[in-house]
Amino acid sequence: RLAPAFDIPECGVPAPFLAPANDAAAFIVQTSGTATADAKLTSRSHKSVLAMARRSKTWFRLTPDDRCLCAIPVYYGHAITVTLLAPLLTGGSIAFPRNPLHVDIAEWFGTLAPTWYSGGPTLHQSILDRAMAIHDRPMSVGLRFVMTGGAALAENVRRDLESALGAPVLEHYACTECGIIATNCPPPGPFKAGTCGMPWPGTLRVVDDEARDLPHGQRGHLLVGGDTLIHGY
Repeated sequence: RLAPAFDIPECGVPAPFLAPANDAAAFIVQTSGTATADAKLTSRSHKSVLAMARRSKTWFRLTPDDRCLCAIPVYYGHAITVTLLAPLLTGGSIAFPRNPLHVDIAEWFGTLAPTWYSGGPTLHQSILDRAMAIHDRPMSVGLRFVMTGGAALAENVRRDLESALGAPVLEHYACTECGIIATNCPPPGPFKAGTCGMPWPGTLRVVDDEARDLPHGQRGHLLVGGDTLIHGY
């Protein structure tokens, strides 16, 4: 059988490749609007994307042998910076399910053979329901860890998901404007169930209304700094 022929028009001289400046915008992504009721457009620089990849590599000990199952829409900040770009920038790979709206355990965790995935409580619950419907014991799926964020994950879901998948479920805290602010890490790294983990060193302060640092144990406002922040709205 002959391969189909394509008529490819000429488009002139290609534009020269120019390496972007560190502070140049890599992409623009929209916030969820949960804090203000109005979604905002944020500009993320090449520098911030690379910084998030470096942090992900350190926090989760990512290697070229790791593969991320990307089952969340990549137009979200976390999806594009962590589940899409971090694996590529650390030498790993990404697997996309044929239908991210339908959990296929055999495809997702068998054929695609990921070592980790990230999602919110709804996705985790769907995976757990499907896994429990077809297995009565922990599956051998090759996952090193599972990330969860976007909202608090119920303790029973976290516990049952860890049992079903045989991998630790790592809670983290993030927002579109800052990337991941704090996270739990795979063993033997810092891990405490029911918390959002530890922040990247030197990037987080807890302050009062006058921006004065508060002592340990006091509630206040979070001030976040570092290379992963956006330039503005």
